[in-house]
Amino acid sequence: MRNLLLGLVAAFTLTVGGCTSLASGVTDLAGSFTSSSPSQVTVYGDATLAADIATRTVDLAVKTGKLDRATLLELQTLNDAVHAAWVKLKAANDAGQSLSFASFNAALAAFQSYRTSTGIPEAPKVATP
Repeated sequence: MRNLLLGLVAAFTLTVGGCTSLASGVTDLAGSFTSSSPSQVTVYGDATLAADIATRTVDLAVKTGKLDRATLLELQTLNDAVHAAWVKLKAANDAGQSLSFASFNAALAAFQSYRTSTGIPEAPKVATP
């Protein structure tokens, strides 16, 4: 059932590729079905949590030894984009500047969409003391 839903979401997203807000909404919806991390962030703490989960998800995917090289490389590339966007957020936050989450959310959505479409489980959240 999940694969059917993801297939329909992917097909729908491709057919309305010119409508980025609708495609983004569909991607967010698909991510929310299979993700414990936020699909869109509006505060620095949530961005930090989402970036951490993305990195730990890649680590777990590598440790399974079940994924082909191309999938692992794509995951790493998408994770690098999430991390690069987070580094920019961190720099702005540390400097006391206004934070814009648009590029982080775009990178996070791409990572979660790919992870979901390939059936890679997300790493669990880590409890904070």
